[in-house]
Amino acid sequence: MIPLFLTLRIQWVRLWVPLILVWLLLLPLVLLLLPLVVLACLIIRISAWRALITFWQLLGALPGTSIELRDGKHAFAVKII
Repeated sequence: MIPLFLTLRIQWVRLWVPLILVWLLLLPLVLLLLPLVVLACLIIRISAWRALITFWQLLGALPGTSIELRDGKHAFAVKII
C-alpha cells in the first residue's frame, strides 16, 4: 500500500502532510512521463512492465521509513506512515 501520511519534525515544529494530496498533484505529471519511461525502457532493453512493477513495490515499501538527523542544536526527522 502506498504511504498516506508524512510526519515532518524540524526542531520543535511537527507537521503532518497528507500524501494523498501530493499523489493527486503528481498524477498528471506521471501520466505525461509514462510514455517516455516506456520508451527509455525499450531503448535500454529492459521490460517496461517489470520496471513499473519494481517502482510500485518500492513505493509500497516506504511506510515505516524513519529518518532522524541531529547536529548539536539542530534536529530534523521524517517518518512515513
